[in-house]
Amino acid sequence: MTLDGAPERLLLEREGDLTPRLGAVFGGRTTEVSARMGLARIDLGDGRIGSLRIRGSAKPLHEGQRLRVAVVAEPVGGKPAALRLAGEGEPEQFGLIVAAASVEARLRQLAGDAPMIEGELAREQADEAESAVLQRRHSLEGGLALTIEPTRALVAVDVDLEEMGSSLSVSQANLKALEHAARLLRLKALAGLVVIDLIGFPKDRRRLSTAAAEAFAPDGPETVIGVLGQFGALELAKPHLEQPLFERLLDADGVLSARTVAQDLVRRLERQGRFDPGRRLEAVCDSQTAAILKPLVARLGPRFGVREAVGTRRHETDILVL
Repeated sequence: MTLDGAPERLLLEREGDLTPRLGAVFGGRTTEVSARMGLARIDLGDGRIGSLRIRGSAKPLHEGQRLRVAVVAEPVGGKPAALRLAGEGEPEQFGLIVAAASVEARLRQLAGDAPMIEGELAREQADEAESAVLQRRHSLEGGLALTIEPTRALVAVDVDLEEMGSSLSVSQANLKALEHAARLLRLKALAGLVVIDLIGFPKDRRRLSTAAAEAFAPDGPETVIGVLGQFGALELAKPHLEQPLFERLLDADGVLSARTVAQDLVRRLERQGRFDPGRRLEAVCDSQTAAILKPLVARLGPRFGVREAVGTRRHETDILVL
């Protein structure tokens, strides 16, 4: 989804992804209850787990109890999905009962009556959005630059003017920065405590607070915007709902996952296949990526293949025209 031509949201739906997604309903089984923490650990099946807040619950829970639960927040930072009770009595089955909304349904809900574009243009814009998700520093119009760094405690957003001869004043840059910060945080699915370090020591506090409220309005009324601090930092809190996209695209060590590289390669193969009709094409990659890529490439047809290059690094990929 785009906002004024720039990527605002990127929704991913991958076959075989068992992560509990927002809105999905499960038949779960209680495996651990902590009265002190006010939480219960719920087994959702297929290795999936969730956490159910029980403080203030009308009925005490016990281990082994079966419950119907819905996902209200996806996993983040190693923490399990957050759950709520979704009905009385035992669930009709164990495991997934109702899947999360599809990408198309979520886009319709978010974008309303905006036209939905498919095909090559949509693919190019999705690839552009994925690239932006993984960027740390974003260079924008007028010499404005935003650096977004998620940490365990908070998300830090630093605002700069890159060019001495920028067409933007400091006041204009700070206002623009709030618009882009809100958009980029939605794109990256980052939430929690956010600190935006604006340029200088802004004096137009009321105007900036109004601009922040407008920029973050699409995030819902649960987003709370604090008072602009004396050192030019604006704090806000966004409820965590979706798993940050970098957690889905990268491995734990911060490099592109084999699944992400495989998805990119199969798109590149399909795209090049349309420009080289009749030619055989092979994707060259490391062994771990190749194992994920082969069943995806098989769907493209017999003239597409995968060549495993032993000893290569994950980012060392190529497309061969044979």
